[in-house]
Amino acid sequence: MWPAPSPPLFPPAETLPIERHETIEKSHGRLEKRCIEVFPLSGEYLGWPEVKRVFRIHRRRFERGKWSEELAFGITSLSEKEAPAAELLSRVRAHWSVENSLHYIRDVTFHEDRCRTRSRNLAQLLAAARNLTITILRRAGYLEIPEGLEDFAEDRARAIRAIRYGKIA
Repeated sequence: MWPAPSPPLFPPAETLPIERHETIEKSHGRLEKRCIEVFPLSGEYLGWPEVKRVFRIHRRRFERGKWSEELAFGITSLSEKEAPAAELLSRVRAHWSVENSLHYIRDVTFHEDRCRTRSRNLAQLLAAARNLTITILRRAGYLEIPEGLEDFAEDRARAIRAIRYGKIA
């Protein structure tokens, strides 16, 4: 039996980028260049009708005397009018602030990735409890979550006030 035909290129080879945006940023001891190319694409091509465009982000970073590169691909249901290339690149970057501000804390402070809970419901409940704890600590004014956990462990009455009233009185 013949092998199945290979999937079509993503995006299709005949599709040219209609939008391109580039940023160069120097911070934290590194130089980073990001280039986004956005391609129109019918969602029917992917079997996902809501998709309007696909994009490719090429990142080049110079840090500690070495260059590194990476390519990232994405899809969006946003039209060119709703999110031009510059806006799309900005939204992709903003996604990482969520990753750094929430998921990093959950992984590092609460060791969520090491949790070996087997029950799906319990895993969801623990994740919700972690999120609630982070929210309570932030509303109580803590910028550093481990510091807040330590303070609340030392003064449980303070923790109860924060839970009950949404702030520390």
